[in-house]
Amino acid sequence: MTIIKLTPEEEASYQEDIIDYDLRGRVYQDIPSVFRVVEISTSKMDDGSYIHKAELFHQDCRLSVSWNNDQSYSGVSVFDLVTPQRLTFRNNWVHLAKGGLQVIEEPDASINLFKTAPNSWVNYRDYLLKNAANYWDQMDEDCKLIFNQLMWQKDFFQRYCETPSSKDHHHNYLGGNLDHSVHVVDIMMALAKDPQIRVNQSILILIGLIHDAGKFKEFFYQASGQDQPVICRTPHAKLIGHKTLLMMMLGEAQSNLSDRIDQNKFLHIIHCISSHYGGKPWLGIPSPLLQEAMLLQAADHLSSEVDVHNNLFDQYEDRVSSNFHPIYRAQVYRSLGS
Repeated sequence: MTIIKLTPEEEASYQEDIIDYDLRGRVYQDIPSVFRVVEISTSKMDDGSYIHKAELFHQDCRLSVSWNNDQSYSGVSVFDLVTPQRLTFRNNWVHLAKGGLQVIEEPDASINLFKTAPNSWVNYRDYLLKNAANYWDQMDEDCKLIFNQLMWQKDFFQRYCETPSSKDHHHNYLGGNLDHSVHVVDIMMALAKDPQIRVNQSILILIGLIHDAGKFKEFFYQASGQDQPVICRTPHAKLIGHKTLLMMMLGEAQSNLSDRIDQNKFLHIIHCISSHYGGKPWLGIPSPLLQEAMLLQAADHLSSEVDVHNNLFDQYEDRVSSNFHPIYRAQVYRSLGS
């Protein structure tokens, strides 16, 4: 998408109903076609019309835009995904045609959601979101669509980015679950370089990114009067659990995409998410039977254990061992060279 910069003569003769950035003016700046709304405001003009202003975010470009119409409702809400309609650059302000911002209602496999996550959602943006966005770009179109189908609702994706991975164990901080998920993909991709390991890379990335996605319904933050809010568990966490929650989400996605994606691919993805070493088939919990599922089990365990271990020795900088640890049921020792 492009913004058009008009000459002074063109600005003087500017008419909203005939301007077309594809046919008139010169390119001012190349910009993404999709943004996330981070702020929206509306003011009534003297003539009874309304002017709407919005702040739009994409990791490659941020825009402040405005448009006029006869309605007090702008048609968009904060954190909607939108496409600006016919942009022009006038008097140092990006102006939109009367259509304003077009909300994107249906999941689109061409949109990398990680590139639209505002800074307020995620810590360590340069590392975390850029890595996640890079992994998303490496998936095939089917896996991109499955991820977007799961995360298209703005509150789902926001909570996915913000949720901790646990209350008292590993990655227990704002954005910890996304940090853990990207780390799991890092580990699996490193292991998959072994020529004896034969996996579908797109499925590997997808299951790493979503394997704990159900946790966004397990936790919430509660103000504590201290610097950091307290992590609390929801009834969903106590009564259902994140694996079952994710299975429900995947079942809905499978139904919505039944005519677009090979059901055998869904079968493999669901197996990777639901299987577990020590699983009991008669309870509906199979052991991992695919190499992707085996790698996920190994990487998930390693990522969580490494985070706990590192945090222990961040607290005990001069010690070679920790106190008795209730999870390990033993003392934990510092690695040589750490």
